[in-house]
Formats: sequence, structure tokens, C-alpha cells
Amino acid sequence: MNKGAALLGGLGLGAGLMYLLDPVSGRRRRALLRDQATRTLNHTSDFLDAAARDLRNRAVGMAAEARGALRRDPVPDEVLAERVRARIGRVVSHPRAVHVACKEGTVTLEGHVLSAELDPLIDCVQSTHGVVQVINQLEAHSTAEGVPDLQGGHTRTGLQPEFLQEHWAPGPRLLACLAGGALAAYGARRGGLGGTAATAIGAALCARAIANEDFATLAGTNGHNGLEIQKTLTIHAPVDKVFELWSNFTQFPYYLAHVRDVEEVAPGRSRWTVAGPAGKTVQFEAEVTNLVPNEEISWTTVDGSPVHHHGTVQFTPTAEGFTRVHVRMTYCPPAGMAAHGLARLLGHDPKAILDSDLARLKTYLETGHVAHDAARRPAAVAA
Repeated sequence: MNKGAALLGGLGLGAGLMYLLDPVSGRRRRALLRDQATRTLNHTSDFLDAAARDLRNRAVGMAAEARGALRRDPVPDEVLAERVRARIGRVVSHPRAVHVACKEGTVTLEGHVLSAELDPLIDCVQSTHGVVQVINQLEAHSTAEGVPDLQGGHTRTGLQPEFLQEHWAPGPRLLACLAGGALAAYGARRGGLGGTAATAIGAALCARAIANEDFATLAGTNGHNGLEIQKTLTIHAPVDKVFELWSNFTQFPYYLAHVRDVEEVAPGRSRWTVAGPAGKTVQFEAEVTNLVPNEEISWTTVDGSPVHHHGTVQFTPTAEGFTRVHVRMTYCPPAGMAAHGLARLLGHDPKAILDSDLARLKTYLETGHVAHDAARRPAAVAA
């Protein structure tokens, strides 16, 4: 077993050296790896600082709660009101529709709430430290129809324990990472089936803490939910000009570096060839799902695409005659966050690629100058 592991390690080391020392692309790959390592170190330092502050603040808060519980001092009305407002924001979809008034531990609730959220709201307020009594003067509605205060909003997850939430705060992430690392090390020392299971669980916990994504996203089994990328920029050009260029996908290779080719295969459907990790290319087909001239373009990849993604680009004219562009894209790594992390290590970060190509597009629209590293020769623009 040790010989097999050594053989695999040697093969991996050899492949890595060949990749980095390649006479054609090795220099660029080493530079990308060095930049990624520097960036990772900076992010790690920032994360450790944030985690330390988070844990320190939690310790101070727990100590204050313990002292308050032992002394049972009355909570000032202003403090209690803010405490209640902070908690109800986790259990109702329209917290601003609920008005809170406090007097000597008695909390009065007024306003509007959905019927399905009424009982969880009352339980939440009643369990708040310092609350003696709850007076319910809320109007409950079975639906939001016809109630202005209940329009919009989104479903809340409720008061969940930290480790059951979708995203974790820095402090719990650090603790989970340390616990996962310790469990993985214990499993590696123990060996056997139990040790293998402990190592796998510890590694999964570390990956969950580092990526701060749920296990379904890590495994790539969460359907169309994935990594969301957003970018907003203002282009100094009128909205009709910006939309015209953006909606003509087949011209993208003349302005962008990472889009190698776009071929229209049917009305509203196109085949794309884009740059992928390690100098490879990736092909997929996409179809336009919504197109409103000078306002919005939405798309999604078709079934069978190697990398599923979908998104929307919104165009908003400004008072100065410019165009504000907002891009929102959801990207699903084919093998989950592990593949996404490896792609980033190889210099293929979707967010960085989006930022750089949007900068190229903005430059062309504002100055007429084509980027020197566009996928196709600038002379082809005039063709």
C-alpha cells in the first residue's frame, strides 16, 4: 500500500513538474501559480484576523449574557427593542412590516404578517432575553395579495444553529477547519476502515469550512444552484449601443480574450468555445431565455453542456447618458467545489475572467480600441 502511494505520488510530482516546466507555457503557468499562492496567503491572513475578532466578540457576548442571566437586571426598553428587531428579521419575510414597542419588558407587536409566520414570530419574541410579556396586535394575512407592506421579501430560514446554516461566520469556520484537520490526522494515524472513514469525514469538514458552501455544492449535486458571480459597471456609451454589441454574441471573440468562437446554430441558440483550465478549451451550447431590447438579456446552457451556467445581464441608462450594466451569473462546477478550487489554482477563476473581459468590452465601447489580447486578430473586426 505504501509502495502504491509512493508510486502515485511520484507520478503526480512528475506530471506537475512537466506542467510547470513546459518550454512553451511553463513560464506563464509558474507566474499564475505564484500569483495564486500570494493571493491565497493574503486571503488566509485576512480570514484568520476576521475569525479571531469573531470568536473574541462571541466570547464577550456570551459572558455578557451570562452576567445578565445571573443578575436578572431589567433590560432598557431601547436595548430590548433592538434585540427583538434583530431576531424577528430571521423568522419573517417582511420584518419592516412589524412594528415593535417595548415598555418594562412588555413587547407590543403591530403591523402585518403572513399567517404562516405568526406563531414562529411570537415564539421568537417570547424567547428573547429580557422579554416578560408579548402583546400581539398584528394583522395576519393568508397571502400577501393586496397588502403593500407584504410585497417582495424572501423566505427566512429561522433561528438555526450556526452549523446548520448555509454559510458560516469566520469563527465557526476556523473551529470546524481545526476540528476537521484533527479528525483527518487521527484517521490517518489509526488506519483501517475506521481510520479511512474518519479521514474522509475530517477532510469533508475542512472543505466545507474553507469553501463556506454546503455539502451539496461541494459535491456538485445541487442541481442548478451553484456559485453566483455578480458584477456591476458603468460604461460611458448610450444604452442602445451597449445593448447592440452585447446581443451580437458572434462578435465576442473580436473583443474578448477568453471567448474563442461563437457560432449561431439556431435562432436564439449558439455554440460557444471558451478558454478553459490548463490551456484547454471548453465547448457548450446556450440559448437565450429572455431578451428585452435595451433592458435585459438572459441565457442558460442546454442539457448536456459540460459546465452548466445561467445568468442575466441588465442594462440601465443613467442621467448622464451612460449605461449601467449588471451581470449576474450562476456557475455550477461539473465536479463541485473541488474542481472549482483546482481551476482557480491553475489561473482559471470565473470571477477574474468575467472582470477582465468586461473591462475589455468597456474599453472598446468607450474608446473603439480592441484589446491586444482579443481571441481573434483585431483586423477581423472590420470584416
